Order: sequence, then C-alpha cells, then structure tokens
Amino acid sequence: MDFCEQMQHRLTDEDLRLLGDIYEPTEVLSPDGDPGFGSLTLLPDGRIRVYGHYGKRDVFDDSYHRSYHESTDGGLSWKRHIVSDPDLLGSSAYLPYYDLYLAAVRENGQLTVQIADTPDSPVKKKIPLGDFFESTAILAVSSVPGRVLIAAHEHRPDRHPTAFFQVIFVTDDLENFRLIHIEEAPFDKPTKAGVGIRWQQNCREGTLIEKGDGTISLLCRTATDYIYESVSTDGGNTFGGVHPTPLHTVGTMPKYLKLRDGRLLLFFCNTRPLPELPEADGVWEDVFTNRDAAHVAISEDDGKTWFGFREIRLNPLRCAADFRSAGGITDCRDKSMHQFEAAELPAGKVLIVHGQHAVCRRGLIFDPGWLYETDRTETFNRGLCNLSTQVYIRSILGGNEAHNSEELKKYVGHCAYNRENGVRLLPSPLEDGTEALYVAPSVSPFTISPATGAVWNFPMAKRGEATLDLHVGGAGLRVSLLDHWRNPSDETVADEAPISLLLTIDAENEAADAPFFKTVRVKFDLDAGTAELIDRESVTKLSLSSVPPFGLCYLHLQSVGDRGAEGSYIRSLGFHRGN
Repeated sequence: MDFCEQMQHRLTDEDLRLLGDIYEPTEVLSPDGDPGFGSLTLLPDGRIRVYGHYGKRDVFDDSYHRSYHESTDGGLSWKRHIVSDPDLLGSSAYLPYYDLYLAAVRENGQLTVQIADTPDSPVKKKIPLGDFFESTAILAVSSVPGRVLIAAHEHRPDRHPTAFFQVIFVTDDLENFRLIHIEEAPFDKPTKAGVGIRWQQNCREGTLIEKGDGTISLLCRTATDYIYESVSTDGGNTFGGVHPTPLHTVGTMPKYLKLRDGRLLLFFCNTRPLPELPEADGVWEDVFTNRDAAHVAISEDDGKTWFGFREIRLNPLRCAADFRSAGGITDCRDKSMHQFEAAELPAGKVLIVHGQHAVCRRGLIFDPGWLYETDRTETFNRGLCNLSTQVYIRSILGGNEAHNSEELKKYVGHCAYNRENGVRLLPSPLEDGTEALYVAPSVSPFTISPATGAVWNFPMAKRGEATLDLHVGGAGLRVSLLDHWRNPSDETVADEAPISLLLTIDAENEAADAPFFKTVRVKFDLDAGTAELIDRESVTKLSLSSVPPFGLCYLHLQSVGDRGAEGSYIRSLGFHRGN
C-alpha cells in the first residue's frame, strides 16, 4: 500500500498547486498532543491523522477524550474529531505483511501491544509486554517477511534512579515478542571543574530505519554530546554494541524518515546546552537550555554522510519573559522544539510534527529541495525571526514535584529559565535611517551571564565563506563557526568552536570622525584544514581547533566585556558555500 499514491488520488488540481508551491517549512497544524510516540497515523485511503486529547484541564486530568486532527488533502488543511469510543485502536502503525495496524501503548502500567484492522476498528488483540515506560518507534522489516521491531525504553533503578534504557521487542508472528536489551551508552561525566552532571539518560527514545543494504539502524537520545547508534545486520534479530555518531544532540529525541527514493531524513535538535549548574547531580534535570531549535539533515548514502542541517523552526517562546508559565499546564510542562514524527507527502513534500506543549508544537510541510541550498543571507528586514538571541533570567529551577493538580499550582514552570531578548535592532550609528543589530553585554542584573549574542544557521558546508557587514565597538565581538547550535550566552564557545576569533575595533575606525561599517569574511576549507579572516585587504590565518566531519552550519556572535559595556553593530550576515 503506497500512502502517497492514495493521498494524491484525493487531491484536486488546486491542492496539487498549493502543495507544490510549498518550499521552506510552512506551518499547517496545531496538534492536540505532543508527538514522538506514535501519534502520526496514515490511513489506508490516504487520510492523515495526528492524535491527541480533547477537553483536558491539567496534566493530571484523566477525564479527557482522545481526539485527532485529520487531513484529507495531503496535509494542507485539518479538522479536529473527537474519539468517543475507547475500544477503537486509534493512533498506530501499518504493517504491510499482515495488513493490520499495531500500537504499543501504556495501559494499566504495562507497555501493551494493541492490534486492529484499521485505526477506526475495535482492538482485537492485546499483548502486555512488560513494565516499560514508552515506545517511540515501530518498524515493519521489509527484508524479513513478518518481522516487526518495537523500540521502547525501560527504567532500571538499580543502574540509576532516573535514567531510562533502550530495549527492542522482536516478533515474527505478532504472538510472541522477544526482548533485546541494547548496550548502554556511557553516563555523562563533566570534564571541567565547577560543572554539574547532566540528567543521566542512557539510550532512550530510539528511532529505527531499515537501510538499502538491509541493515537496521537504531539511533538513541543520551546524556552525552552525541546521538548513539546500534546496528543490526541480521534484520533485527540481534543488535550490536552502541557507538557515538558525529551527530550532536543532548537529551532530545531523534527521528528517522526514509523517503520513497531511498534518501534518509533525520529530524533532531542539533544543539548543545549550557554547562550544568554545579549543584546538578544527574538524578533529574535542573534546566533545559538546548530545546529551542529543531533541525533536519538529509543523506543520499544510507547515513554515511549528511548535509543540510537546517533549522526547521525556532521556539516562538525563546525570548519570552514568562517562558516558565506561558500557556499554562493543561497538557504538558515542557516547552520545546524536540519530539518528532514525519511522513512523506505527494509532490515530494514532507510533513513534520514536532514540539512539546500547545504553545510550541506544530505541524509543518517542506520540500527536501530546501536542504540542497548552498547560500543564505540575513539583512534583518523580517526582524529577528531567523536568529536565536535569548538570554536567561535567574529563575526557580528543577523538576516539578507535584503529584496532583492542587500541588501543581505551587510549581510554576518546569526545568526552565524565563528569558529576554539579549540583542536589539537599533538605529545605525551612521544615522542614515536604517537599523542594525546591536550586540552588547547585558545591562540587566537579573541575567545569569553578561554575555549576549546572536546565533544564525546556514546550510552545512565543508568549504565556504561567512560574511559580516559590521561596526565593531567596545571590547569587541566574538565570532565563532560551529557544526551545531550553542546558546548565545554560552561562553564555552570560545574554547570549543572549530573556529573562534575576537574582532576588535581597528585604529582606522577608532580615529575616524564618524563610525563606519566594514565587511569581514571568514573563509574555511575543512578538507584542507585551513581557515582565514579577510578584513578588507588584510588576510589572517586562523587555526582550526577541530574538524567536524560534515562541515560547519552556524555563525555564533557574542558580546565581550562587563555588564553595560559598549557593543557592536551588524548590518547583515551572509554565507556562500565554496566549490
């Protein structure tokens, strides 16, 4: 059954035109529930559903109904429906070999397989699998007829009080399920004095894909700096040990999607959090600081290499002063861009549903061709919508210890700082009626750091040139290039970015009667191991502290100096990939 073909049969000529016109990520849906755990469902006749809940008052309310948003036009428009019959299967994955739908859900404290003819049919078989937390992936293995893999994670308090560990269930008949314990990834161990321990998570929230050569890849969320992988070479009968990939992410969910032409997409948060606070002991999270940017990369060689690494979406609340309490506690306490589910659509488009909490989660459609772009420019003519500029306000931190709705009222927010915008668009010092981005140390006594900045994404490249049109003031501007997102205020970027340099005001500008802007370029060739700063006629060789395997995709600008110090103005940013 080809769901894309079934969807396309439903589309009018106008639908096809509207869908074909979508290129960069475009919002089409606000779901009723957080994705990532099997809410996206494709029906036999080409309809698309995203399940959630309706009428929920708070996170402890069990009286709500299931609901779903359904699209009958390839994801262009959606209508909400309420599921009043609790016996219907609902959100589930299609198994072609059996022509059945399967869900792995939490029921009576057990991870339970539920099987039905369609999502709208009554459940006709239930099989309890054990006391596991949740399932995040179901894979029907095409190279082994009848084989189905279910990725789940379990709590092992004997190993760690709050960590979850990846497991795989294997079945060849939908009757008997065999358990595979995936080897553990290492726990987080701080490498610097005065840094606490991250919330320990050991290979959880896995995603599965069957590659063109028949191998099966399992990618997992961990507490380390990178996604970990375990591979099966026998159709999922066994899995080998785990190893780190070059793909950055900390404590967030990755998700695979295989396109019909064999290309792989990977949705993840290509991000690094701030160093943990000294008191963080790894038993629970104190604060999430790397969940505000969602990314997608694409591979044409079964995941050996990846490119793109573009921001699907930035958190609309990323600079919100009321971040902790925004949107209330109706259905979720986290507010983030992570947790993903995706499906291929007609006309070569892709639907991605992601994000936690009603104020953050969205469904978007985009064209994978957008990932093949090589250049990008930013002139701020749309404001700061393409930049991460948040800085953090000292806030109450930690996990929410409430056990019912009354206790919950005492705990505003969850593992999060309130924020503010650390930079501003201000009148240019040229006094020519234009605005420029002003980056200067914070004057607020409430921010956790005086550092502010702006973080800008461009298409991943091994060779290229980043361009800044700017006026440097005060103690200068730190410019760094990275292969992943870092917080604007993260001062560890100076030591850990592959390329990092400090631009300071030059003698000519300092002696001028009026300030002026200049263009500087940072040129790099990772294969040759070279980088240089081109400042008008001056060329300065730069050192590479590391060579990321897939390239660089971020320009990180950061203020230098004490609170209230003078800053720098930037009129535009640009990137051009080299040949």
